[in-house]
Amino acid sequence: MNRNRGDQVGDYVMWENDRVRVWDQVIQAGETVGPHKHDLDYFIVVLEQAEVTAEVIGENKSEIDRIQQDLLWVKSNGEEHTATNVDKDGRRWRNLIIELKR
Repeated sequence: MNRNRGDQVGDYVMWENDRVRVWDQVIQAGETVGPHKHDLDYFIVVLEQAEVTAEVIGENKSEIDRIQQDLLWVKSNGEEHTATNVDKDGRRWRNLIIELKR
């Protein structure tokens, strides 16, 4: 069963205030999460690397800027997608999603 559907973009909210929301997300090897929709711009901080693919649903596609190997900036355009861990070595993917509210 897919997790992280709709506006739930991670497994759980670690911390939140009026400007920032921080999600923790783990995707086990072979697992798919979503579809979920990103309405806010956000950072991705990769904590555990694995090979992950995303399938965009619909017309909207976010702009992604890789700042460093484990840090990405995502300018959201209301993209909705699924994410699947396709890692051949069976590693899990773990990342933090840091949404900027304003």
